[in-house]
Amino acid sequence: MRFNIFVCFICLSVNTLYAQYASLDMPTEQYLNRYVIYVNDNIHALRVFHKQYEKFNKDINNYYKDAPFDKTGRLAFEAKKSTALKFEVPPVMKDQAAFDPLPEDLYAAIKKEMPNIDASNLQVLHERIDELYTIISEIQNVSQNLEEYCLNGAYLDDEKFEIGYRLLHRVQILLHDFSESKDLMYYELRRVQNGFVQPNLNNPYIRSGNKLLTFDLYARNVLVALKKGDKAAVEEQLPLMETALEDMRSNGSVYTQGITDVATLDQYAAAIRKSEVFVKIVHEYLENPYIPGNYTAYGAEYYYYNAYFLGNYNRYGAGIIMEYNKFVDLSDQPMLKMHEEPHWLTLRPQPVRPDAPQKAEPAPVPQDTVKRVVIKSQAPDIKEKPAPKAEPKKDTVAVAVTPPPPPPTVVEPEELAGAAPINFVFLLDVSGSMKMPYKLPVLKQAFTYLISLLRPDDRVSIVLYSGNAKIVLPSTPCNQKDKILQAIDNIESSGESDVLKGSKLAYKVAKQNFLKDGNNRIILATDGGIEISQELLSLVTQNQLENNIYLSLLYFEEKEYAARAQKLKAVSNAGKGNYSYVNAANSNESLLKEAKAVRRK
Repeated sequence: MRFNIFVCFICLSVNTLYAQYASLDMPTEQYLNRYVIYVNDNIHALRVFHKQYEKFNKDINNYYKDAPFDKTGRLAFEAKKSTALKFEVPPVMKDQAAFDPLPEDLYAAIKKEMPNIDASNLQVLHERIDELYTIISEIQNVSQNLEEYCLNGAYLDDEKFEIGYRLLHRVQILLHDFSESKDLMYYELRRVQNGFVQPNLNNPYIRSGNKLLTFDLYARNVLVALKKGDKAAVEEQLPLMETALEDMRSNGSVYTQGITDVATLDQYAAAIRKSEVFVKIVHEYLENPYIPGNYTAYGAEYYYYNAYFLGNYNRYGAGIIMEYNKFVDLSDQPMLKMHEEPHWLTLRPQPVRPDAPQKAEPAPVPQDTVKRVVIKSQAPDIKEKPAPKAEPKKDTVAVAVTPPPPPPTVVEPEELAGAAPINFVFLLDVSGSMKMPYKLPVLKQAFTYLISLLRPDDRVSIVLYSGNAKIVLPSTPCNQKDKILQAIDNIESSGESDVLKGSKLAYKVAKQNFLKDGNNRIILATDGGIEISQELLSLVTQNQLENNIYLSLLYFEEKEYAARAQKLKAVSNAGKGNYSYVNAANSNESLLKEAKAVRRK
C-alpha cells in the first residue's frame, strides 16, 4: 500500500489510543502549532524563490547556448542583445506585510519559550526546527551567491557556467531536504501531542476536523505521487478522496452537531467546497492532462503539481490546508494544524555545445604501474572437429613440435585477501521508482562487479521486495557465477515496496545459510522510498544481536538527499552495518567494502 509512513503517523492523531498522561491544554497545543506556522510561512516564502530559480535556469541555459565562451566575446554578445545574466534574491523573507512575525523572529521566539513539555521531547523538537532553520539559511546564502555571481560579472569568466549550475543544483537539493525535514518535524509534533490525553474524539470540533484531515491526507498522497511520476498512484487516491468528500457532504450536519458558532460552520462548508475543486483537478490530470508549451520539457506531473495542485492545497491559493488550519483556529479544542507542501523544483539540464572548451586529459599512467587482475570466466562450450591427420611422408625427418604455452595463471583478487567467508543476501528494492538510469542499472553493474570477485565458496542469494517479497535466487555458491549473474540480469523494476516483508524473508534465508565466523550480511538496496517503521528497526536490531547477521544499506539516487539519508542510516545503524550513498562513480567501491567488512579468523 502506498504512502504508509505519512498516513500512519497522522492517523495516530485521528484514531489512536492516547497515552494516559496530562491533558493537552490549549497553550501547549498553540506552542506546537507555532512549529507548523513556521514551516508554512517558509513554504509561502519559498514559492517566490522557486519562480526565481526556474527563471534563472531558463536564462542561464539560453545564455550558454548562444553566447561565446570568452569574456570579451560575451561582453560583445551582451551589448548586441542588450541583456545580461541576472538573479535577484527575493526580499520576501523580510517582508513585514507578508508575515507577522517574520519567520526568523518566530524561530527565535519558539526557541525561547518554555512550554509544558518534558525536556527530552522539547530537545527533539528544537533539533528538528534547527535543521529547518539551517536549510532555509543555506537557501538564502546560495541565493545571495547567485546574485553576486551575476552582479560582479563572475559568470563572464566562467566558461561553462560551472559555478552557476552548481549553485542551482545545490538549491534543488536543499528544497528536497526542506520537504523531508519538515515531515520529520511533523512526525515529532504528532508524537509529542499523542503523549497527552486527547480530548474526547466525539467532540464535534474533533470529529468534524478529523473528517477534513482525512481528505487532506489523501490529497497529500496525490502530491507525493505526482513527484514520483506515478499516475497509477494518483488514480488510486481518487476513489478514497471521493468517498471522504461524499461522507463530509452527506453527514456534515451529524459531524458538526453541537457546534453553534456560525463562523466555524461556515469554515467547515468552505473546506468542503475547496475539497470539491481538488477532486475536479485530479480528474482533469487523469483524464486529459494539458501541458503548456513552456512546461513541455518538465512533463504533466511537474506542471500540475506546481501550477494547479499546490494552488488548491497551500495558503496562497486559499487551498484545503489553509481551510483546515482556519477551522483549527476556530476550534475550542486543542488541535494540531497541518503543514503545507513546498514547490517542486526540477532543473532543465545544461544545453550541449560540441564547441565547449575541453579540460586537458590527465597524463597516461605508465604501463608497468597498472595493476592487473585476471578474473576467471567460463570458457565457451564450442565443439570443434579434430583436424585430419596428415599421412607421414616417406623419408621425412621428424621435427620436435613446441607444445602450446600453458593457459595464464588465474590471479586471485587481492581485494578480498583476508576477508571472511561470505553469506550475502541481496535485498533489492525493485519498485517502479527504481527504473531511473542512475538506480537499477547502477545497482546491477555494481553487483555484477562484486560477483566477479567473490571466491568459489562464497554464497549469494537474492530477495526482491517489490509487491510480495520473493526469493529469485536461493543461496548459491559462487562457483556458479553464471547462474548468479543471470538472476541479476533478469531483475526488472515494477510495483510497490514492502521492505518489512522483504526483510523478514531475507533474514530467514540468511539464517538458513549461516556461516560460522563468516560475513553473514543482508545488503539492502533502495532509492529511499521505503517505510522505516519501528517494527523494521526492531527486526534488524534483534537479528544482529541474537543471530549476528549484519545489515548494510545502499542508497541509490541521483543526489544524496540529507533528510532521507538520515532516516536510512537508522536502519544500517540498527544492523551494525554500513550506510553508503551509491552512484556510478563509487558503486564498485561501495560493494567491495561490504565484502571486506569481516576479516577471516
